[in-house]
Amino acid sequence: MPFTFSVAEYADIIFVYGFCDGNSVQAVAEYQQRFPNCRVPTRRVFTRVYQTLRDTGTLPGVRITAERDVNEGVDEEEGNCSGGTEQSTCEYEKNCKMSSCS
Repeated sequence: MPFTFSVAEYADIIFVYGFCDGNSVQAVAEYQQRFPNCRVPTRRVFTRVYQTLRDTGTLPGVRITAERDVNEGVDEEEGNCSGGTEQSTCEYEKNCKMSSCS
């Protein structure tokens, strides 16, 4: 089974790939610089995610229920995480999001 990323990670992958004008080698370096505490996709991941989104209109490995599953583990008032797979997504949200964009 291929390794998949969260919806938030896929969004960042697409953003960085576009920011680097479709250059996957530069996208890897840029992603690592922007998200130093996160796993870094390979250059093949950048190109495959973009091509899959372009060809099918969906992200690889993301199912319609993914959003619902992630939100079930988040207390919206406090932004706290509950255990399970939701924890990894929340940890990503806390540790990997860009603090500012300039």
